[in-house]
Amino acid sequence: PLDLFPAGLVKNIRIIKTFIPEDPGEFSGGIVKIETVEYPDEYIFSVGVGIERNSVSTGKDFKKLKTEGGNDYLGLGPNSITGFGSKKWDLPDIAKSLPDFIPLTGGNYGFTDESVGLIFKSSFNDNWTPKTIKAPYNYKLDLSIGDTTNLFGRKFGYFYGLTYKKDYEITNRQEYRWSSQNYLSGKSWIPELYYISGVNQARLADYYEEKVLWGNNLNLAYKIDNNNQIYLKTFLSTNSEKVFRESLGQKIDADQIDFITNTSYYLAREIFSTTIGGDHGIKYTQEMKPHILKWHYNNARAVRDEPDRKNRFWFRWVGEDRPFSAKQEDGFIFYGFTEDETNTINATYELPYSQWMGLEAKLKFGYETFNREKSFKSKSYRYQRAGQDTILEEYPAPGELTFNLGRILADEYVVKQALIAQNDAYDAEQDINSVFVQTDLPIVSNIRVIGGVRSENNEQKVHTKQVTILNPQNYLQLDCSPDGSEYLRNFLIQRNLCNPAYAELNENNLLPSINVVYEFVKDQNLRLAYYETVTRPDTREMSEFAFTPYAGGERVQGNSTLKSSRIINYDVRWEWYLTAEEYIGFA
Repeated sequence: PLDLFPAGLVKNIRIIKTFIPEDPGEFSGGIVKIETVEYPDEYIFSVGVGIERNSVSTGKDFKKLKTEGGNDYLGLGPNSITGFGSKKWDLPDIAKSLPDFIPLTGGNYGFTDESVGLIFKSSFNDNWTPKTIKAPYNYKLDLSIGDTTNLFGRKFGYFYGLTYKKDYEITNRQEYRWSSQNYLSGKSWIPELYYISGVNQARLADYYEEKVLWGNNLNLAYKIDNNNQIYLKTFLSTNSEKVFRESLGQKIDADQIDFITNTSYYLAREIFSTTIGGDHGIKYTQEMKPHILKWHYNNARAVRDEPDRKNRFWFRWVGEDRPFSAKQEDGFIFYGFTEDETNTINATYELPYSQWMGLEAKLKFGYETFNREKSFKSKSYRYQRAGQDTILEEYPAPGELTFNLGRILADEYVVKQALIAQNDAYDAEQDINSVFVQTDLPIVSNIRVIGGVRSENNEQKVHTKQVTILNPQNYLQLDCSPDGSEYLRNFLIQRNLCNPAYAELNENNLLPSINVVYEFVKDQNLRLAYYETVTRPDTREMSEFAFTPYAGGERVQGNSTLKSSRIINYDVRWEWYLTAEEYIGFA
């Protein structure tokens, strides 16, 4: 979000609506390019403070998570890139120290139900119930400092910007879950035989969200001479939310139940990006116009920390006149961590030339290599009732009482690691190698053509694992359908004839683009364009890992059979530029 960039840092925001070959091939609808300042026009030092009142939330009853501390006020998770994470949210050391294939469950490797219960009550965060406060005002802080000066007799620019924003939001949502049926009844591996048959679940949900945005930007630029410069740009940001969600709903399929759910979680996202690059004007003779060489290397690391997500679920049959009672498997706890690192090398070379009428034209070509490595791991735990229902199972009994240590030692509840021998981790890798060539060519003085082609070779591999057991699929890298047949792969997976744990996508994309700009009247353009682009599945979407975001929610699962989509685009646009900053357009 733009809140992460101080106003003085942004030099230009370009909205690109039409693909040209110098842009990445994953272009669907448009892209936004944010260009940041390298040489401030003057010395800048500014400090800003903002305060905001939200009429729906500010001063109203707000359900705030009890767990807090460490550096979560900066939006840092327990596995922060900075190394200063909020350890209060982390898995206890005993759970982290166990090998993945040794689950924390009674009856395994010398653990008993009682010993696991003692570990949970002494080590794990036991905050199930939020505290109620009056929602404070939202506020924002920002700081900027920058200047252009001389360093060793050469132009040197620097800019540092910091932003911090904290919001409290209350939202009321209606949520629906739909059923699908098969025309032939039963299961079929042909997706076209399914149709939406109606709503099977409806919920009214209240969300209480405490959000933090924290951004840090540092730009350094050095002009070696009039034709050459180098620069360094770094960006560190966090985007986090603490959420308590409570809902009242009805399930209207075969079960016919009313239900209440409570979900609490802390979600911390971080990005640290470093770019080093250069712009160079190259002249082989004094008389020639300079050729332009631009290059950059970028390393970016992102983490998504989701520690200690808690779910509770109470229900009763539709029409019953009794209190809502907890399910037998009521208290569910989830820990998830994703790490994503990319490395990009990009170089472009632009040379001017004159066409047959002497009008100036440009030819540009370039190369880019992109590598991405991603890993995800999760652990889940559950309280399972072994005894009879009591008043402590009735809504709204807090989890601190329902799952108290005395009940565990009395064998009324068993607490253990859950989802054993299910997909709970994945590793992924993606490599894209690209080359392009394009030209900006005036045909006559008022007709210009920008065209060319981009070639991309994309390789994606996703390996889903069951790390809680010693499963051969954790080591085998074998695609279900090496020939890439979508229907064959679905057919084999649904009949348990192959394991979808390994997904692979290899493709070569040739992406042409041609744009014609016709200035038929002064300050009025007619633009015509044809171009081809591609949309690729994300590595997360290709993993067969499944997850339910909250009790009673829709099960979200990846699909290892996904493939890319080829998009053919036709654009027609009329533009009338009234001033340098105003125009009317129709597209």
